[in-house]
Amino acid sequence: MAYGVEAPWPPDTPGASIELLSPADDNAAGASWAPAIATYGDGDRGTPGGPNGAPPGSYTIDGSVVGWHQPALKASLRFAPHHELESHVLTELAAAKKTARLAFFNIRLPAVKTKLISLVKSGVDVHVLLDKKQQDLAYNTMAEELQKAGVPVTLIENTLAADATLHDKFTVIDGHRVLTGSANYSQTALNVSDEDLLTFDDPSLAGRYLAEWDELVAKGAQPSPAYPPSAKIRAFMGPEDDLVDIITAELDQAKTHVLCAMFDLGTEPIVDALVAAKDRGVKVVAVLDEVQATEPDATTDETLKGAGIPVVLAHNTGSKSAEMHSKFAVIDHQRLVMGSANWTNLGMFFNDENLLVIADAHLAARAEGKLAELLQTYNAPSAKSLGLTTGAQQVKLEVTNVSLNPGVTLAIQSYGGGPFAVPAALQGTALAASIEAGTNIEYC
Repeated sequence: MAYGVEAPWPPDTPGASIELLSPADDNAAGASWAPAIATYGDGDRGTPGGPNGAPPGSYTIDGSVVGWHQPALKASLRFAPHHELESHVLTELAAAKKTARLAFFNIRLPAVKTKLISLVKSGVDVHVLLDKKQQDLAYNTMAEELQKAGVPVTLIENTLAADATLHDKFTVIDGHRVLTGSANYSQTALNVSDEDLLTFDDPSLAGRYLAEWDELVAKGAQPSPAYPPSAKIRAFMGPEDDLVDIITAELDQAKTHVLCAMFDLGTEPIVDALVAAKDRGVKVVAVLDEVQATEPDATTDETLKGAGIPVVLAHNTGSKSAEMHSKFAVIDHQRLVMGSANWTNLGMFFNDENLLVIADAHLAARAEGKLAELLQTYNAPSAKSLGLTTGAQQVKLEVTNVSLNPGVTLAIQSYGGGPFAVPAALQGTALAASIEAGTNIEYC
């Protein structure tokens, strides 16, 4: 067969043949081969007529390391339309062993219905809450279809205002796994719109969501217990937890940046807090859904622009019902505020909502990546003109689940150009590199 002597093929070693690391490996892949180590004859290396003499694998994978984006918090943050939210949701639901509790403004995805029915048939205790006003609409038939198939559904009617709804979007699996964010379980939300979805594994936090689920059924509204100062993820429920005060408190603490992507923004205290942040020198950027922002009675974009805040109007054209539906803000590159609630009077004071405040630079950075993608997608002005970071930045890349044998070196290489078109060797399992701000890096 033909083979090379440059990566990923083994280097040209005088007097040495190459041999497969394992008979099961792909013969055509250079990484499947290594220089022979067994000697024969006058010292040449190889095993003619015999089994390979290659040593065991040069690295060990730690199978206990789960692929969380932030392992320390057992949390991951994903965004539609590029992170396969539908597949992730279905996979998480399929993992339920005992219980699944869902509270949603709307569920329209047939695959979710099929999965919930399957769970019930397998003995999982499933119960779904849906907004009654949505299910009263003729084209929303999910509640009826689930109930006919044996899945318990309770319709929640929010009567705090004429347009108030159960606007939550959360799932709790087996009392410890939670999925929540801006996305309803629909084809458009999970695959086309701009959406955000946090997954975390934390029994205590999950307990907050289960308590809210019970309150929705019982029509209660108890404020959430206080969190210790060390809490990295805090979950709040609206309207009982005064969400507007929580959000404005976070904005008032901003020192350098507030980067916001919001489907609908209109409540006066939050708009005032954004303007006040701009006035004290904070870089504020707002990405708003164009359709919502240009409604006849909507004035937030003009108010923000008038205060010197850059506003990007995003019109998602992925389908006729697609939206820029994200609801998050990154503060000082360190904190992330996200949830089901739009920053409107209805979302802050009347709807049943949930809101997360996350003090973690890793998850905040993922949200900044989504915001950068929004700016690029919707033809925003340059990063420099928006006051955002530009130029080369020091970045640390690290592999967390691999142990290397002595003498083994890992390298990173990018394909189709990029910062690692020339492979770069890691120092052990980490690499410090200078990468241009705004570079999008994905790995497989």
